[in-house]
Amino acid sequence: MKKMYILLCILLMVATAKTQIINIKSNFGDPQGASLGNKVVYINGATGDIGSTDGTVAGTIDIPSSTVIIAGNTASKIGNKVVFAGVSAAAGTEMWVSDGTLAGTILLKDINPGPTGSAPQGGNEGYAVVGNTVYFTADDGTNGRALWKTDGTPLGTVMVKDLDATVLNFPIHIGTQAGILFFTANTGTTGLELWKSDGTNSGTILVKDINPSGSTSFSQTFTSNGIYTYFIADNGTSGYELWRTDGTLAGTIMLNDFAGGSGFNISSGGTYDWVFHFFNNHLYFHPSGPALTGTKMYKTDGTTAGTSMVMDFYAGAQSFIDLSEAVDIGANFYFVANGELYSSDGTQAGTAILVPQLSGPQIYRPEENLGSGYLPGLFAGGRFFFKADNGTNGYELWVSDGTSAGTFMVKDIFPGATGSIPNNDDEHFYTKYAFFFTADNGINGVELWQTDGTLAGTFMVSDLYAGANSSDIQFFGVAEATNRLVFRSTDATGADINALTTAVVPFPLTLTTFNATLNGSDVLLTWNTETEVDFSHFNIQRSITGSEFTTIASVSGNLANYQYLDKQPGEAGVYYYRLQMTDRDGKYTYSKIVSVKLRSTFSMQVTNTKQTAFIRLNEVNGMVNIKLIGANGNIYSITSQKISNSEMINLSIGNLASGIYIIAVEYNGIIKTHRIMK
Repeated sequence: MKKMYILLCILLMVATAKTQIINIKSNFGDPQGASLGNKVVYINGATGDIGSTDGTVAGTIDIPSSTVIIAGNTASKIGNKVVFAGVSAAAGTEMWVSDGTLAGTILLKDINPGPTGSAPQGGNEGYAVVGNTVYFTADDGTNGRALWKTDGTPLGTVMVKDLDATVLNFPIHIGTQAGILFFTANTGTTGLELWKSDGTNSGTILVKDINPSGSTSFSQTFTSNGIYTYFIADNGTSGYELWRTDGTLAGTIMLNDFAGGSGFNISSGGTYDWVFHFFNNHLYFHPSGPALTGTKMYKTDGTTAGTSMVMDFYAGAQSFIDLSEAVDIGANFYFVANGELYSSDGTQAGTAILVPQLSGPQIYRPEENLGSGYLPGLFAGGRFFFKADNGTNGYELWVSDGTSAGTFMVKDIFPGATGSIPNNDDEHFYTKYAFFFTADNGINGVELWQTDGTLAGTFMVSDLYAGANSSDIQFFGVAEATNRLVFRSTDATGADINALTTAVVPFPLTLTTFNATLNGSDVLLTWNTETEVDFSHFNIQRSITGSEFTTIASVSGNLANYQYLDKQPGEAGVYYYRLQMTDRDGKYTYSKIVSVKLRSTFSMQVTNTKQTAFIRLNEVNGMVNIKLIGANGNIYSITSQKISNSEMINLSIGNLASGIYIIAVEYNGIIKTHRIMK
């Protein structure tokens, strides 16, 4: 046992020696930041400072305060630029853009000419980003506060519409459908109601007067799956309920009246918001009004008929379902309900506790700063990390691949029942091969740690605030030019910006596309790559469950454009595919999962007389298309008919001349032919 302990200590010493912390900025107040590709931008709303770094001291750029001072912490990313409200002596407070360089930090437009400024404003947590367009409100000194937009260029910074509105509000998250912005505005005529904009004056219109007798109260959060945009609203009679819109008057409806108008605990100002998760184009949500009983998760496809309860996790009482931190792996998503970690395929039968007797689990979901939101890609191997208390070790770091057997505590960092993961200071950051988090080992305070998901690969990076003091870690992002992680920490002198030099190792391949399409009864897989360096091969994996995969073929790398034909994989049903991408050192990661629905391969029997062809189709239930083709290729008839299994089709051929003919039947994209002689 002693030898094992010594070996682990040596491994930790070696692992720690591989990392190096570089101080980029000292005593920088309380900054935040985000990755802009090769650089990481950092801003300090309290002092107005803005700059960028590539993870080196030489590559760190400060934008002089004589150029611009950032006005608060409200900023949004579009591409590899950040848009923010900035103050300059000549223009006052206006919209600026920066790519992290001095030359690329410019005033977008002096909307209200002169030093007064237009005072650009966004929503509660930033501006409204729709694709590569940022929406905001501004006062040009003539039209009052109006709706504006920018694409990050001076020419693309224009007023969208003067609504003559007394109130313009943006939801925290903007639902988009084909580039549409949804927002709320009070024009003084209809009260506060739902509006939309396609970025043009004529395309900025009232969607619906939801509360005709006054103003509608809305939740802060709007969300969309690209088909419908969902939000919570009170129409004045039903209370806070779930609504959806497709951008039309008729398509803006309340989906359900939960518990007679008390389905969602949201204050009139939207202070208490709702949580949700999209999975397989269904919205999963948890209404928790005072008149509701149980702890129920619902799902909807955007229709009233398609809105139903999945499961009651705590019958007779109310607990909490945290869908805001849910993550997806294959055919399941994972979330916390009633203090337990659950796995679900979207059905009651397929929803179960992943690992029993874990207390208070909290999933660490990959997210990015400055409003970029949820990043679907997880850790190498399709895993996610979370904290939990197993009743013996306190709150420690756990990892899961979505199976019970593959869910375990990574390391007992603070031995005993105390636990190492702090309650309010548990920052985290995902990269492909290293997960960064904060933990307290009982000696060094809350400090920066990293793991590869194994015991030996889990270690404290550095004691940034020496001794038992805790360092306040906040992750900004990765500077891709140097593959360095940039983050903030604090010590006795204040907050510093640091870079971790050797922790972030990029995978030697970039997968740009991966698709699966039907090819008759076969499945055609196609994918494209770029920057293949020291890459070995792809393992093509198939599954009928979406979680348990089998390798069906291997393809060598260094081709850039790939395809593989999976011939007749099996019976009708849904098939899932992924690529296991392996480098020459044996490290691997997975692609996203794609799926296809293999249609039934029906059978056909044909007999005929001189007057009629009798066609019997088996394993068919739906619409079929029938063509009668001559030997010369001429089409003599085309008919469509809805039939059920084994139903006989009588095709008239009495008016045809004697000869050879082809009957072609198409069902669900599969075509079968039969030759007849008249």
